[in-house]
Amino acid sequence: MDLIQGLPTSSIAAIVRSLSPRLFIDFVQYLPDEVCLRILSYLDVKSIIDFSRTCKRWYNLSLDSRLWRQLYHLEGWFVSQPELLKLERWANSSQLNSRSIDFQFSAKRAPHDNDVEMSDPGAFSSSKHTQGFTDESTAQYPPTIDETRPEHAYLDRPTIPEQSDLFKMTLWTHNRYNDQFRVNWKYLFMMRCRLEKNWATKRYTNLQFPNPRYPDEAHEECVYSLQFTHDYMVSGSRDKTLRIWDMKTQRLVRPPLCGHQASVLCLQFDASPEQDIIISGSSDSDVIVWRFSTGEILQKLDTAHRESVLNLRFDNRVLVTCSKDTTIKVFNRFPLKYGDPGYGPGDPEYLSKVPITVKRYGFENGPADYMPIRPPYEVIATLKGHTAPVNAVQIHGKEVVSASGDRLIKVWDWEKNACIRTVQGHTKGIACVQYDGRRIVSGSSDNEIKIFDSRTGAVVTRLEGHRNLVRTVQAGFGDLPYSLTEDEEEARKIDMEYDHAVATGAIEDPSRPHRPSSNRQNIPGSRQPDQILSRGAKIPPNGGGGPHARIVSGSYDQEINVWRKNREGIWGVHSTLHQQDAILNAQMAEAQKNLRGIPVQFSTMIQWQEFCESIIHGGVARLQQAITQNPALLLLFNLFSAAIDRILVVHERQALRTELENCRLKYAEAVQIACEQELTDQVIRVPLPGGRANFEIDCRVGPQLSLEQMMHRLDLIPARIFKVQFDATRIIACTHKTTIVAWDFCNAERELLALRRVFNPIS
Repeated sequence: MDLIQGLPTSSIAAIVRSLSPRLFIDFVQYLPDEVCLRILSYLDVKSIIDFSRTCKRWYNLSLDSRLWRQLYHLEGWFVSQPELLKLERWANSSQLNSRSIDFQFSAKRAPHDNDVEMSDPGAFSSSKHTQGFTDESTAQYPPTIDETRPEHAYLDRPTIPEQSDLFKMTLWTHNRYNDQFRVNWKYLFMMRCRLEKNWATKRYTNLQFPNPRYPDEAHEECVYSLQFTHDYMVSGSRDKTLRIWDMKTQRLVRPPLCGHQASVLCLQFDASPEQDIIISGSSDSDVIVWRFSTGEILQKLDTAHRESVLNLRFDNRVLVTCSKDTTIKVFNRFPLKYGDPGYGPGDPEYLSKVPITVKRYGFENGPADYMPIRPPYEVIATLKGHTAPVNAVQIHGKEVVSASGDRLIKVWDWEKNACIRTVQGHTKGIACVQYDGRRIVSGSSDNEIKIFDSRTGAVVTRLEGHRNLVRTVQAGFGDLPYSLTEDEEEARKIDMEYDHAVATGAIEDPSRPHRPSSNRQNIPGSRQPDQILSRGAKIPPNGGGGPHARIVSGSYDQEINVWRKNREGIWGVHSTLHQQDAILNAQMAEAQKNLRGIPVQFSTMIQWQEFCESIIHGGVARLQQAITQNPALLLLFNLFSAAIDRILVVHERQALRTELENCRLKYAEAVQIACEQELTDQVIRVPLPGGRANFEIDCRVGPQLSLEQMMHRLDLIPARIFKVQFDATRIIACTHKTTIVAWDFCNAERELLALRRVFNPIS
């Protein structure tokens, strides 16, 4: 070193230049791309991004679609493989695979603009990184085609890239070897990250069923049950009907399905052409099988139970129902031959009681060939063991999980007609349950949600946040490819830490008698020894799963809670949703679609109330100005009335009431006149008393509010939650009200809306 320090700077620089190739080797330059990609496959997303920032060659390599497909699945996300294949077939169809195709979004043609899509340098520079791929995930239901517009009109039309387009990121990459477009998995990854960010930051839009402009399509009484897919939703109500809704228009597909004699308490449907079925259960103790595509009754199981059918589930083999009569019944969905699971021991009349000759295969029939075929929807098993009404059931393979008012959860093998395991943990009756083969998630009258290890029956997590009965729950843990092994290893490690803490006296030994239990704070999911609820479980205290796990629960406390885990794996209420907020937001959004000015947007009832208060405190002139500029504010009639009632000065209060009523009547008059006019360029003007202002309605656009909306006052009183379901982009809930509400986390962002069908939910 002394010798080098004595050299001139130019000589030292020459030495550095000669040694640099040996000290810093660009392995990407020398190794095959396949080997480089194998190395990159061990990195996480942040490391891949840092890798891509090094140089252009490294960046181009980091764009490999197969690499991003792996990163996508390692987040615990899934896609609908049929939808991806469908999109690629559309992109590569003969009428699209042309250089003359330009960008198109929805049915309206948009100008080609370099700012339309985000940049993706080198996306097409290396065709060997954009070859075929496979995906193991499948869709639950095949999609349907909207008859009112081209099926993929909402997507970007692909174009063969020119040199100037190389720095644009789109949904498509082009393989120059076979002249085919393939899905760009990096783009899918980015869009899914944006969607998850919307969930995390509570960014959503609200929808209502029925569409606010058609309130007469709503149920006549409260809605007890629902299920939805990308295209349809089916709801069951106390009004004894089922209704099928179009998810795009929020309107009825066909008239209500009538057949039950009492409230429809439960349902499930499968709209795929192979199944084409709805099955519903009712308080009349009947189960009805409907054809989804026509609404006709295929079969009616009269008095399937002795009392109300509280819940039902079906898969490709069986239908399972549970009832207030404390029993669970299993029906075969398709004809059964002798030897099929669930066929039973057979009818003694057809069984020989004496030895018979061994069958000569291929030449004569055996005894099994003479056994009768059991027709569909016969009772093949009756599961008895609960001592109170069975409120919920779930199917997973040959296992059935039931939850009852007797505070017990039971796991059954329906093929053997036997109870495998009984799980205890709640202190009051259990109202809902979900089962994925590893975990049981339940909600109870003790106001708690609990996560159980299904293999040991141990309680691993207790979620406290509701103030009343937890009526409905859905969980998605987003298991990673190696979650099963990793979760078991983590559970064993936590057990060892717990044993060590007991041995050293850090915590009390629970096995020692006459030791009072300490009053400890519940930290759901904590791995600290003093917070462990059970020892010996096969899953960690937080239930395991991936980083995007979530639980959505609805309660009789009139709230919907979205539970998420933080970085330490601790569960907590991430957001609380209210049905009345969603109704008001959906109504206002629909009414302000054609507003010329800036629409008024809030997310909670408190914000809307404060907005109405500010207008009322501005006096009569401010109220009149606000409503004439935005007649949609008449939907807030009840909120304005409540704010006026709080005015202390009598004559001011009376003047505001009169003005509010005059605005409502005059706008209704303007709407009536506009509805009687044909489609013209005419603008209807109806003056308010005194000639101070006019209500103007452009007949080409139509009124902001229909007469039905004017007559249908918004019911903004909080209501009990009966059923909640979520998928990758939406939460939909039915309550004690006649309307159904939704929270859409695509947040009206067109890129997310275009890929809604591709994203599978956290499962």
